[in-house]
Amino acid sequence: MARWKLNEAHYLKGRLAGEDTPCEWEYKEADRITGREKRKRFVVPDYRDVDTFVCTEGSEKDGDFIMEGPPTPAMEPLDAEAREISAKHKSSWVHPIESLPATFTPETMAMMSQFAKMATPAVASDGPTKAEFDELKAQLALLIKQNTELVEAKAKAPARRI
Repeated sequence: MARWKLNEAHYLKGRLAGEDTPCEWEYKEADRITGREKRKRFVVPDYRDVDTFVCTEGSEKDGDFIMEGPPTPAMEPLDAEAREISAKHKSSWVHPIESLPATFTPETMAMMSQFAKMATPAVASDGPTKAEFDELKAQLALLIKQNTELVEAKAKAPARRI
């Protein structure tokens, strides 16, 4: 009679108590030549929300979800058998953050400092000086003049035949 209460939402393979088939997804495709419909069914995990009761085969009550597979750390055991099963699987539970290495090697530190240099933007001064600004204005005026001359020359040129 192993039962758990979910403390977090889970995707679990299994079925609801009282149902014969697990949660399935059906893929349909029509054959272009014969017109017949092909179907494939896949057993998929079912979404179970927080505070849902899950159990093993043979210990279900109305409304329970009969799960396949081992329990997770986010399942609260409700009876002695569930506590025993959870304790047996506890050694295989790996937390994704806590499984990261706690110390950094010199290579890792060097790589992190390179990333920090790449991410650090160049510090700009208060802006261009008056001389730099005047030079930019002169360059812009020259470009405008050249562009105008090119447009006028293109308008005067005879149309090309292709």
